[in-house]
Order: sequence, then C-alpha cells, then structure tokens
Amino acid sequence: MPVISRFYGIVIRMYFIQAEHNPPHIHAIYGDDMDVRWIALNKKDLMSIWNSQKFKSIKPLE
Repeated sequence: MPVISRFYGIVIRMYFIQAEHNPPHIHAIYGDDMDVRWIALNKKDLMSIWNSQKFKSIKPLE
C-alpha cells in the first residue's frame, strides 16, 4: 500500500487492487486521528488514483 502523502505526522496510503478493496478509500495513519480536511481538498485526485490505478503523490496540507 503506497504512501501518497505525509503531513503533520499523518501518513496517507491507498490500496490499488480494486477487486480486494472496494469501495474506494484511503488509510490515514496518525495514532487514532485523521484530518478530513485533506481528504475533502483532494477528493478529485484520490478518485483519479483509484480509477486509473496510477500512483501519484498528492501535496500535503500547508
């Protein structure tokens, strides 16, 4: 599961095998917290990665 972004100590990962991991989702790892602002800001890019199955890095929150 590749890392697609890191920020504030949060690691964002996404599986690429759709048959095994539908519906589209990410894993945000930082203790027990997740920053949904980043997901909302990058939903289009996240869905593009999921649909194309092509890895690309996404900018972190600044």
